[in-house]
This record gives sequence, structure tokens and C-alpha cells, in this order.
Amino acid sequence: MNQEVKFKYFSKQYLLSRPELLVLVSFFIFTFIISLAVGTQFTLPNSNSTKFIGLHYIFPVLLVLFWSLMILFGNTILNRKNSKSDYLKNISTRMYLLVIFTVATWLHFHLKMWVPLINPFLYDNFYQSVDKFLNPLLHIIIAVRNTFAQLIHNYIHLEIDPLYLHIFILMFFISFSAHSLFDSKHFRTVFLSILLVQSLGAISYIVAPALGPFIYETGASKLATLSQQHMLDVYNNITLYKSNWLNIHMSEYFVAGLGAMPSLHIAAAWVFTYYAYRYLKPLFWVYLLMLFWIFIEAIASKWHYLIDLPFGIILAIFCIWLANRLSRQIASC
Repeated sequence: MNQEVKFKYFSKQYLLSRPELLVLVSFFIFTFIISLAVGTQFTLPNSNSTKFIGLHYIFPVLLVLFWSLMILFGNTILNRKNSKSDYLKNISTRMYLLVIFTVATWLHFHLKMWVPLINPFLYDNFYQSVDKFLNPLLHIIIAVRNTFAQLIHNYIHLEIDPLYLHIFILMFFISFSAHSLFDSKHFRTVFLSILLVQSLGAISYIVAPALGPFIYETGASKLATLSQQHMLDVYNNITLYKSNWLNIHMSEYFVAGLGAMPSLHIAAAWVFTYYAYRYLKPLFWVYLLMLFWIFIEAIASKWHYLIDLPFGIILAIFCIWLANRLSRQIASC
């Protein structure tokens, strides 16, 4: 009897001390049930699945490897004298979280691609009516974007179209690295917040789905326009041929799922900016500029309606609150 009580206590403590694992398992169960309901299969992306968005699949892999090396040598660079066991524990924890995040992202793209089969009703007309009502604000945002693009082109001779995606990915890499090296006490809280954004964000796509304002007018980014047309073709095939098409072509178009509401780009950027403000003040000012650019480009390139952005922020605030609450449980274990 005592052993049974001890086992139950151990299990409870184990889960409380690893809320990210609980989030991942819950997300997997939800996604697995959806896959059974709509008749879709799990798959792995192939090497061509990200090329249409202007990002070779090897880029995020290289970032992960570089991040791993930074963690591996970070304490040495900073002259921290930890014991070998602490050093190995720190590395193993980071690798464990990296696996958790990788699997959650894999599930995220599955669920996002399946949205047309789960909830085929679109709210684009309503969201577009909000944009029309706020048309003067849209014109200001687009003017800011075009002015900045012209300045960059004239003085640096660079196109800014890829900047939106690259800034977004770099915020993950920079935040995970900076909090790991300089704010290890709150690293898992930051990680948990983003994990919740990835998981709950994918689920929230189902509530009131939309394709994006690019179906009404062309955006300012040529790269985004090409990607949007490609993703719209994928969406049309899904709505026409259902799960049969997905089960054959999912690996080829793994990241081609459309989802405007809410904006998870804004949600994730908001989370990183919030924690930078709380714990890494010098990084906050850089992130504020990044967040501002993601806000501008999300609208100007027609990835998102204006209404998508505040809902992305609301999601981020909820994920921050929940992650902070769960992190207090980690500390008490």
C-alpha cells in the first residue's frame, strides 16, 4: 500500500515538474483524435516542403545545431565553474526541451494543414469588412513598409521581402540562446510559453478560420505573394480532394497550411518581447523593433487581417499567464 501511494506521489510530482511534457502529450492526443476523425495520416516533411517560402529546410537545422553548440560551450565562455554532473544535466535538459519543441512543431503543422477538413467555414468576408472600416490605418501601415523598403533598397541594395520570416525564426534562436546563457532561471518559462503558443495556436486556427487578405488584393511583398498563391493551391486541393490528397501529398507541402486567425507570428514575437522586457532589458529594445516590423509586414504583405493581430496578442498573454503559473509548480517540486 505504501509503495502504491509512493508511486502515485512520484507520478504526480513527475508531471508537475515537467509541464512541457504534459502539454505535448495533451496536444498529441488532441491531434491524434482529429486525425482519426478526418481520416488523415501523420507524415514527415521532405526536403522540398519549405522551398516555396524562400527558406531552405537546412536553415533551421543549422540554427538548432549552432544553438546546441552555444549551450555546450556557454558556461566555459562565461567562465562558470559548474560540476560535471550539473553541466551534463543542463545540456540534457536543453536537449530534452528541444525534442519536445520539435515534436510540438511537427504536430502544429499537421493540425494547421487539416483545418479545412475540420472546420470548412471561412470568416474572411467578416475580417475583410473590418479592414475596410479601418482602411486609413491600413494605408499608413503600407506606406511605412514601402518607405522603409525603398530606403533599404537605395542605400543597402537589399530586398526586404525575406526579412519577415527570418526575423521570426531568429527571435526563437536568439531568445532560447540568451535565456539559456544569461537567464537560465526563467528559460523553461519562456520555453513553456512558446510551446503553449505552438499548441494552443494550432487549435485556435479551428475556431474561426480564414485564409488571409491576399485573396482580395495583392500585398507589398513579392515573396509573400508567391508563397500565398502556392498555399492557396494546396488549400484548394484539400477542399476538393479531402484527406485522400493530403495523405499522398502532405510531406511535399508540409508547411503550406493557411491560417490567418489568430496571428501566431505576433503571438510568438509578443512572448519573446515580454520576457526580454522582464529579464533581458538590453534585448528588449531590439525585440521591440522586430515586433514592430512583424506587425507592419504581417499587414502590408497581406498575410493577416488587422483583427488577427489583437487576437494573437490575447493568445500570447494567456500563454504567458499559464506558463508562469505552471513554472511556479516546477519551482515547488
